[in-house]
Parts: sequence; C-alpha cells; structure tokens
Amino acid sequence: MKLLELRQKVHEAWERLNSFKGILVQAEQFKVEMKQFGDLRRKDTWSKTLARFEALNIYKSCLDAYCLIINDFNFTPDRWDYEFRYQIVDEFLMMPDGIDMIRLGLEQLFSSTFTPQEREEAHGFFELVAEQGSRNGLPVGLVRQLSGTSATGTLERMEMWRRAFPPQVPTQGLDIEKLAQLNATGASIRNIALSTTFLAAVANEPVTMYHLLDATRQEMKIGYN
Repeated sequence: MKLLELRQKVHEAWERLNSFKGILVQAEQFKVEMKQFGDLRRKDTWSKTLARFEALNIYKSCLDAYCLIINDFNFTPDRWDYEFRYQIVDEFLMMPDGIDMIRLGLEQLFSSTFTPQEREEAHGFFELVAEQGSRNGLPVGLVRQLSGTSATGTLERMEMWRRAFPPQVPTQGLDIEKLAQLNATGASIRNIALSTTFLAAVANEPVTMYHLLDATRQEMKIGYN
C-alpha cells in the first residue's frame, strides 16, 4: 500500500475509534495524536499507527468473540489489510484480555452451534497463526483431526490426545496416560488442544503439561492436587 493511501486508512480508523468514544473529530487533533507515534515521514510509523487503531476498533466493537476468528482476524489475500495482519493481531494481543477473547472465540467456533463448513471458512485465521515465524503456530490440521470426534474410554482418549498435537506443534514432557485418565469428552479435548496450542504459540513456548492442565481446569471446571 502506498503512503498516501495508508495515511487515509489511518485517518479512517482514527475517526471510527473516536466515534466509539463519542468525541467530535477535528483535523488538528489528528495531527497531534499522530506525532506521538514517531516520524510521520516514515511509512513504518503509519503502519504501526494503523495496526494500533485497527486493533482498538476490533477490540471495542467485539460483541461476540467468535467474530474475531471468522471475521476480524480471518485475513485473506483479497482484504485491503492483509499486509498488516501480523501487526494488527500483535496489537490486539497487547490488550488486557485479548488472548482470552481469542480463546473464547475458538471455543465458540468449535461448539455445536457452528458447522464444519463454517469452521473451515475461518482458514485465514489459522493460516495466519501457522505462518508466524516467531511463533510455534496453530496448524489447520489440528482442527480437521479433532472435529466431531468423541471419546468414551481411556484408550480412546489416549489416542485422541496423541493426535491432538501434530508433529509441527512443539511439545515437552506430555504425560498422555495421565491426560487420558481425565473424563474428558472429544469436544473438551478439542477445545483444550486448540486453546493450549494457541496460548503456547503466543508465548513462543512448547506445549507442556502445565499449559494442558491449566486449560483442562478451565474447560472442565475441576481442580488438581
């Protein structure tokens, strides 16, 4: 995107943000606020500003968390903001409960409310996370492997936990037998695996038992000794 168009996009995002605040926008105020982001002669300054404003607009306008996955962060090459996708998501993750909102969105998306086709349509989000070179990634294959599965016994749960994390997802010290002892349904294992993989990827860490037990505690509302 050329600098002139980028500046216009920043101004539009700034106007939307101020409309949430109920503030009457003025050209002079826009110039003052822009100077806080750095040298306005540099394109990267405007890119950073756009990502900040877009992330704030997404945060403030979010009524249902699943919309983050299927709309806001479902970046595809035909979207005008595609080249800024990493910056926008990074800015959103800096929000106080940004990670929790995305995790909730994933849980909602993989509930019975949505069809497999609707989940597949969110491929832009999963590809975005998988592409992040600085993160471990959340592979699309994880979604396909666990969709619509159920677990009725320990052996089945062991197999599901083994398949929950494909080779491209780094793990460390996972105790599959211990995890299989938990009376988790297939849907719960799916939700736990998705949220754990995403959170570990954001932290640039391998998936560990600590991550899994914490996510399991939240998913199943149980405690551990």
